[in-house]
Amino acid sequence: MKRMNTQGVRISFLCITVLICGVAYSVYAMSPHGDRALQEVVQFDVILEQNYTWGRFHALMFVRYWVSADFYACSVLWMEPHGQNHMNLKTFAFMSDEKRFRIYRPDTEYYTKEYARPLGETELFTFAGGDYDIRHNRFSEREALSRRVYVQDVASVLAEQHTGVSTVAVSDISGKPKRALKRLKVQTQSGRIEDLDLLDCNDASMSRVTYEYQGDGNTLSRLTALLPETTILKGFRNKAEGLTGTVDGKPFLIESVPMPYHRGGRQCTVDYRSVPLGGREITLPDQVTVRHAQDKTVMRSVRFMNYTRMQSDPNTVYDLAREFGNYELTRRRYLTFRSQQSKRSPQEVKSDSMDQVRKYQAHFEPRFSDSSLTLGHRLIAIDALMNLDELIADWPAYERHAQAYLAFLRAQGLDQTLVFGAVAPMRVLIENRRFAGADEILQAWMKDCVSNRAYDIYRLSEYLLQGRNYWLINQLIESYLVQNRDDVAVEEAFCLRVLRCTALSGQCATVAGRAQTSDPLVRTQCDWAMSHISASLLQRKRIAALDDAQQYFTRLPASVRQEVQSPYVNLGSMRDLMGLPDPSRVHKAAAQLTGMLKAMQKQTEQRPEPNNQKPALRPRPRSSRRPGQ
Repeated sequence: MKRMNTQGVRISFLCITVLICGVAYSVYAMSPHGDRALQEVVQFDVILEQNYTWGRFHALMFVRYWVSADFYACSVLWMEPHGQNHMNLKTFAFMSDEKRFRIYRPDTEYYTKEYARPLGETELFTFAGGDYDIRHNRFSEREALSRRVYVQDVASVLAEQHTGVSTVAVSDISGKPKRALKRLKVQTQSGRIEDLDLLDCNDASMSRVTYEYQGDGNTLSRLTALLPETTILKGFRNKAEGLTGTVDGKPFLIESVPMPYHRGGRQCTVDYRSVPLGGREITLPDQVTVRHAQDKTVMRSVRFMNYTRMQSDPNTVYDLAREFGNYELTRRRYLTFRSQQSKRSPQEVKSDSMDQVRKYQAHFEPRFSDSSLTLGHRLIAIDALMNLDELIADWPAYERHAQAYLAFLRAQGLDQTLVFGAVAPMRVLIENRRFAGADEILQAWMKDCVSNRAYDIYRLSEYLLQGRNYWLINQLIESYLVQNRDDVAVEEAFCLRVLRCTALSGQCATVAGRAQTSDPLVRTQCDWAMSHISASLLQRKRIAALDDAQQYFTRLPASVRQEVQSPYVNLGSMRDLMGLPDPSRVHKAAAQLTGMLKAMQKQTEQRPEPNNQKPALRPRPRSSRRPGQ
């Protein structure tokens, strides 16, 4: 069974689990004490947005939670873009109570498991870069609770109502996980906590938390936590894959090695708002934003909404969680129908199953327009409509629905998902030679990327490069550099110019090899590019771009040019294992530019000059040294 790449998922659920503890405490405060069969439960929806620096991926999850003082459950309804990702968590449900931790996925015994408490020891990271199997999410809650601060820990400090710094020793609590937290440094102002430093057994900071309050001085408005980089053990998929060697003639095996975790640290900001719940106003999370502590890059964010109150018991809540993500009956039937029809030609589907297609279109069209449904339900509907259009090759309808999908993301402020979500419709239209429709989406997409600065253009271009979207990258970078000519830092401008050279070189190579390739997507992408530019002009554009990038290198500060003189080695995830710093973008770009210039010089030297003919436009001979040397 293929194991899922879920490092980001585990971190994301951990991020929410920390907050669930706070929500649970608020629920407990309003719960009637006595009969515990039915408990106060808060139901709420979450939109979780995740960016993956290690893979240049983006994911958006729509999740519903049910939280009480003693248990919680969550269900993943949908993922974007288009329900697809390198991880697929649709229909997963999780449940945690005092007796067990449960994972459920329909018709999938591999993932549907129950784990009795106590859960045992957390296993090692066992994948490159430190990924966990999805089933290891059961340990996230324990990690969160091991560093949780309880009211009883600071009760004595708050009771004194003084201003200053106090040090408090904390101990394990009966029935709760063993605590990694050992001491607290509490900064108070007239009995109100301003700063909190969480220390482990070595007096090292686990987290430093700052609290901000609203005008009345008593209502929490924001929490900012600084989480330092730490070290964990990286294991191997099996012991035979460990590091082996010999010392004094004796063999040895290293089964795990230390590696950085949360490299550079994280800054987590939680914004709160007052929510009417249970006949009273309760302060609950509104949004969470997690940034890299050094460069402030947003790594993930969480939006909380639709808080409601109910009374229930664990088993009923678990049933609700399983049913929520398991789709309504018509969608289940549609998924079976789509799977059956996907291997047939559009003409066969039209002739044999058009009535079924119309039935499903009639079902999903109003659901997409129904504002009473959650955003996840509406995105499920528009995705189904686009898939049905593709099934019968109704390209005008597909283009219309694709535009509606992108407009919906735009209206909801889901800018980063919009950036990634537009790529697939463009690819589908290009594959089916609907170049005008792809161009229309491209123009609006570039405006979203460039004008609104919705995404890191360099990171996005690297992502597109993986799919050989060469002409797309060229158009995006050119538009960005022209429109933001005066606002782009010199280092960023140089790196983008090198990426444009890489894309143009790739496009030239695919155009030259079009006749020999057996990949239809490569051929249609070539044809799409050639609908905008000739092969000869493309070559001239590539040469001009290389010359521009080399000249732009000289504009970099002398200190930066000196920094990139050392050889660049792409070690990938091995950098984490070796504890090496990540190379700068400029360093990587300079190495790429040097390689392209050497390759072009070699091609130029090997190309014979035609007799009695003026030489073709070629770059000036370059030294084999790095740019700027």
